[in-house]
Amino acid sequence: MFVNCFFNAVNTYVEDLLNVGRATKKKFLKYNINTIGDLSNTKPEFLKNTLGKRGVELWSFANG
Repeated sequence: MFVNCFFNAVNTYVEDLLNVGRATKKKFLKYNINTIGDLSNTKPEFLKNTLGKRGVELWSFANG
């Protein structure tokens, strides 16, 4: 059951994550970050440079 829940979260669109609005979604799509799984596999340093501290916070949410 846990694996199934994790799989579903990884394939969930990034805009369904808490605190991802239109502007953040647009930035994510620009860098081909479409799902929470894509976000969790992105380097935190890149997100910090792109979105500031909010990027690292969203990365933490994506990684549980």
